[in-house]
Amino acid sequence: MSFIVVANTTDIWGTDLHGDRYARMAESRFAHSRDGRTGQPIQLTENDYRRVAMDGIVFDTVDTGQLTGHAWWWDGWFRFRLTFDDRQIVESGPLTTEWDAFQARPPFGGFPVSPEYQAQVAEYWLR
Repeated sequence: MSFIVVANTTDIWGTDLHGDRYARMAESRFAHSRDGRTGQPIQLTENDYRRVAMDGIVFDTVDTGQLTGHAWWWDGWFRFRLTFDDRQIVESGPLTTEWDAFQARPPFGGFPVSPEYQAQVAEYWLR
C-alpha cells in the first residue's frame, strides 16, 4: 500500500486513501513521569505515545522500509528511526542541545527549515 509521510512540529503520521495512521513511539517520553500534585505515576494515553517531539522534526533519509531523522525535545536533538511496517519510532541520543544543529533541506521536510529550503518555498509556494 502506498502512503505519504507527514509531520508537524510534534507528530508524524502516514496518510493514504483510507485515512491517517499516526506513528507511535516505542517508549513514551512521559513513561516515567509523575503527577506534579500527587506524586503518583501518570496514566499514559495514546497521545503520549504519538508525540515524537516538543518542537521540531527533521527528516534525513528514507527507503522502502524506514525513515530516519531528528526530533527536538527539551533536552536536545535525538535521532529517530520510523519503520513503515508497524509505524513504530525508536529514538537514540541526545545528540546535541544546539537548536540550529539540524535543519530541514530539500527534498525532505521538517522544521526548522534551512535558508535553502525557505528560499525554495518562497519561490514556488508563497506567491
